[in-house]
Amino acid sequence: MKTLTPEMQAHIAEDVTRLATCWRLQRTDGGIMGFTDHDRDLTVDGEPYCACTGMTPTNVTSSSGLAVDNLDVESVLEDNRITEADIAGGLYDGAEIRIFQVDWQNPDDGKINLRRGTIGNITIADDGFVAEQRSMMQALQHPVGSVVSPSCPYEWGRDDGVRNRCQACTADFLVSGTVTGVTDWQVFQDTGRTEADRWFAYGLLTWQTGNNAGKRMEVSRYLADGTFTLFQPMPKAVQVGDTYQVYAGCDKAFATCRDKFNAAHSFGGYPHLPGNDKAFRYA
Repeated sequence: MKTLTPEMQAHIAEDVTRLATCWRLQRTDGGIMGFTDHDRDLTVDGEPYCACTGMTPTNVTSSSGLAVDNLDVESVLEDNRITEADIAGGLYDGAEIRIFQVDWQNPDDGKINLRRGTIGNITIADDGFVAEQRSMMQALQHPVGSVVSPSCPYEWGRDDGVRNRCQACTADFLVSGTVTGVTDWQVFQDTGRTEADRWFAYGLLTWQTGNNAGKRMEVSRYLADGTFTLFQPMPKAVQVGDTYQVYAGCDKAFATCRDKFNAAHSFGGYPHLPGNDKAFRYA
């Protein structure tokens, strides 16, 4: 049930209404952005809502079951607001979005809340993008409890006491380096590295300086000559002289946990459990 202020109840009872739809977006880095379909900028609860981007949503519908309600929000890319680099960098992945309506003439008289949820898939096409907004029921889609598998389900180096109980000491496997050669935005080389092949494969790399400072990306492949291949290209150009920090990678295999990280005591998989192939073998 929606609760409206007396002022908003009186307004929607009028023959002609002045409703404007607003979107409040909170990114994963804490940044808050506001947009509206009104032809002028609005200020709601002390926060600005920009009318310059022309965001257009699909119909807002809500079901009474536990299914995830989705809608799409379409807009254009702007140099000073929503950029392709920020989208590629993951700043909008999982961002919280709230959609509501206000009386554009008296925006502080109350809201009609339409939807609250998170950003799902984002598709970039031409000079715009389409963002999928998922309802709060999305949280119920995540599995609860442990998963039985030969590989480890834990996130490397994390121990939150609930789902991720990896006990590897990450500080012992963090190194810093400087880019000495660049192939493209995804492949670069640091000739100062002395680690063996695959040492940093599946490890997390964080840029300290350069165009991508503060952004992170997992390493897909690492060679002993210091060549890194990232899982995805960085949103901006990688240049010689850029500095980074990178963790040794974990492929979630028991042998890696035991021999590389000396953390076999916290391995979360079941490497010795017979699988389907074993069950169907002849005696």
